[in-house]
Amino acid sequence: MLFFKEKGQKINLYLPIEGKARELAPKIYLAFKAVKKNFRVHIGTQESINRVVESKTTFGGVYFFKGGLDLNAVIKIKKKCSHFVILDEEIGPGDENPKETMLYRIDKSIENKIDRYYVLGRKTYLIAKKIFIKLKKKIVLSGWPRIDYFIASSKIKNNNDVNKLVKNHGKFILFISDYGQTSMRMVNFTKSQYQEKLDLSKKFELKKFKKINKSNLKTLKEFKTFISALKILDKDSSMPQIIVRPHPLEDHQPWERIKKSFKNIKVIFEGDIEQWIHASKGVIHKGCSSSIQVYHAQKPQGYLLLEKDGQKKTLVFKISHHLKSLKDVKEFCIKCVKTPQEFKKKNFSKQMDEIIHKPKKTSSDIIINDILHLKPIKETFPIISLNIKIKNYVRNLISNFNIYRFIISKIFLNIIGKYYISADNRLVSQHQKIPFGIKKNDVLKVLKNLNLEINDIKIESILKNLVILEKK
Repeated sequence: MLFFKEKGQKINLYLPIEGKARELAPKIYLAFKAVKKNFRVHIGTQESINRVVESKTTFGGVYFFKGGLDLNAVIKIKKKCSHFVILDEEIGPGDENPKETMLYRIDKSIENKIDRYYVLGRKTYLIAKKIFIKLKKKIVLSGWPRIDYFIASSKIKNNNDVNKLVKNHGKFILFISDYGQTSMRMVNFTKSQYQEKLDLSKKFELKKFKKINKSNLKTLKEFKTFISALKILDKDSSMPQIIVRPHPLEDHQPWERIKKSFKNIKVIFEGDIEQWIHASKGVIHKGCSSSIQVYHAQKPQGYLLLEKDGQKKTLVFKISHHLKSLKDVKEFCIKCVKTPQEFKKKNFSKQMDEIIHKPKKTSSDIIINDILHLKPIKETFPIISLNIKIKNYVRNLISNFNIYRFIISKIFLNIIGKYYISADNRLVSQHQKIPFGIKKNDVLKVLKNLNLEINDIKIESILKNLVILEKK
């Protein structure tokens, strides 16, 4: 059981993180804004956050999530938290059908359990108003804290992480992989997840299931086409350095195998996506939402369209150069490195605001001020019981053993020219999602890199993968 101190009542904001590489830094920025308004912020993995929420003996606080939870999970949260709010980042600039995504990720049964539904842009705001009748008065056009963080990080000169990448890799083109389906193992794994979630006895859901599976198989085919293209480019001595960054939620084993055959192209998965964008000379993607950050960084970007039917009439498609052949890819890469001034900068501010709203204040300020208007019930600082400390210690030992065994195995196999194969999807996936966990130093590093004033902020880790921030 989790106990709370009697003093120091504040609004507890619970921020679960699914993917460290893309989510953690923006959520830390949001947490900073909240702390300045006297919130106490819990930031960590969903498992660690849920352990605190489910074990506490008080009622209050705000659970801030992405969407996709079923009714039972939301009921558990609402039994412990006075407010449950959603900012669904999956319904972003690369989404061709936001209405369908919304209906899939927000079950009708949980509508009346949601206290706020924050949306990224005006287009999704209007769609949400039409389809979520019970939520109509609770929908807020907030914008995206991820863009807040990126703009703030763009203003920092002499970023050590960016300088280190430039020093180590020189002038390079970044390819941001967003295929998702990079192996039949992943296709089957995704298929099984949808089989569990959807009611296949209903014609509509069975049709949706078949459509998703067909799309995933098509994506896998596109991935294989891309790999064939990479192998050709790798042999071209006139090509600049290309660095491929796999997506955190992809199966990385195909990348581990493929990179063995490359002589010049590198495959690297480490650090935050922001620093790689800033350090690059240009970016190629397949419709990834990170293209919005590339746009704000004023870097040239290309949308890879090697498949004839691969076009997507989305914002990320509109703001990118269209690379329909290997010749296009080669010309784009060389131009990025040798004559970047030839790229004409276009203004997409109107189209951008439709998809990613940019308020006068930051999106983080909009969200935190709105949560204050909800008047959440305040709580005190959690004291972890001996029972939870023991369980956490045991989990730590098991988790650390598995992860370090995984890392050592990969290093050893890399030395002897082989690659790691695991039947344990969860271990590989979790290590990719949250590499080396969420620690106090991760939080401090982001805040210090942004040159934010933190002398009045107390930061401490109370459980594995759980950090608390609050005013001293």
